[in-house]
This record gives sequence, structure tokens and C-alpha cells, in this order.
Amino acid sequence: MSRHEISMIGSGNVAYHLGRAFRQAGMDVVAVYSRTPAHAAALAEELDSRVLAAPEEIPDRGIVLIAATDDAIASIAGRLELKEALLLHSSGSVPMHVLARGAVHYGVLYPLQSFSKKRPVNMREVPLLLEACGPEELATLKSLAAALSDDLREVNSADRHKYHLAAVMANNFVNHLLAMAEGYLKKEGLDFDVLYPLIRETVDKAIALGPEAAQTGPARRGDEKSMERHLGMISDPLLETLYRLLSEHIRAHYR
Repeated sequence: MSRHEISMIGSGNVAYHLGRAFRQAGMDVVAVYSRTPAHAAALAEELDSRVLAAPEEIPDRGIVLIAATDDAIASIAGRLELKEALLLHSSGSVPMHVLARGAVHYGVLYPLQSFSKKRPVNMREVPLLLEACGPEELATLKSLAAALSDDLREVNSADRHKYHLAAVMANNFVNHLLAMAEGYLKKEGLDFDVLYPLIRETVDKAIALGPEAAQTGPARRGDEKSMERHLGMISDPLLETLYRLLSEHIRAHYR
């Protein structure tokens, strides 16, 4: 199994960044398939690759990476009959064994990072969580991953799913809270950028001290009057409920 020839299934954010990382590492991305032909064509042009009309056209050699939505991975694997290629998926929450229906050799290459096409990422700093069906496959996977990142970790499917859950809380939930803060200030005719230094310090301090030690605010202090004033300023019932739940969780945690 050659680790220098890559075929990709998918054309979203993860496929875009991994594809670029493969090319920058000196590997050939020879084929791209996506259920959206225009997206496949755009990625193939970026990677100097060719577009395939169906997953069944994927060549049975080298590395085949499924970087598609979680719900699509099992069905895509079921359309493949790979005897020689190493079949990988890049999901945090899909078990490795679903790939067995489409390949003899299979594993997982999960980059634990948030990706957007318009924002560059230093892949060498991204933790890559690795799992493979056997020692030979793991050796190939490690060699592939080492060309992309300096942070490689062997993690089984159950623990990878736990990391994915924690990542959702740390990234998706936190980002949504920022979006709510931005929306609230815009509604009040105020500037969101005044919070930028606070946001940066929040993340930097959580990394430096640990998030538990870094926690501040009215709920942490037990400042009931401030919290009641805040609740009186919120007109959105869902946001009010969320404020109460988060505040109570903070209070209970530090009580």
C-alpha cells in the first residue's frame, strides 16, 4: 500500500484542508469524488487532481480517505470493494468498524480541529487521532500522519467519540455563546469588537491556568443581584433559560 497516492471522497472543509496538507507534504492526490460535482471539481482543481463520477471508480491502491458527513460514511464504504488500498475516514464520532464493509485494510485519521475553507490552519500543530484495524495498517497510517502533523495519538473508537463530545463543548458551544453575545450587542446598537481582548484572554488563561482555575464572573462569585439584573435585560426566553442553566451549573460546580 503506497502512502504517497491519495484518493479523496468528500469536498467539504475537512477534505479541503487535508487535501492541501497532503499536497504540501509531497503526496499526490490523484482522484476526488463528491456527491456535489461542482465542489469536487473545485477541490480537484485546487489539488491538481481528477474528478470521479462515483465512489466505485476509486482506484484500489494507496490511501482512500472518506472525508464526508458522518451519516454518509457507512453507506459510502458499502459501495467500495477495496482489497489493496488503506481506507480511512476522518470523523470523530463514527466507529472504525463501519469501514470493514468496503475494505480489507482500514483505519481512522481524525484531525481534532475546527476547519473553515477561508481560514488557514497550521496542520503541524493539529492533533491527529489514529486508529487502524491491524499493526501493518497502523504503521502505514502513522507514516502518513507524521507527514502532516507533529502531534499523533493512538485512540480507539470509544475514546475518540469522547474527545469529539468534548470538542463540541469546547468549540461549537463556546462559539455559539460568542454568536449570542454578538447578536445581543448588535440588537442594542453596541460594538462586539470591544469584547475581542476579553475573548482572547479567556482562551489564553484557560490554557495557561486550566479552565476550572480560570473561571470568574457573577455565578462563580455567587453574585445573585448581578445575575438577576442580567436576567431582567434578556428578552429571548431561550437565552434566559440558557443563562439560568449555565449560571446554576457554575454555582453548583464551585459550591
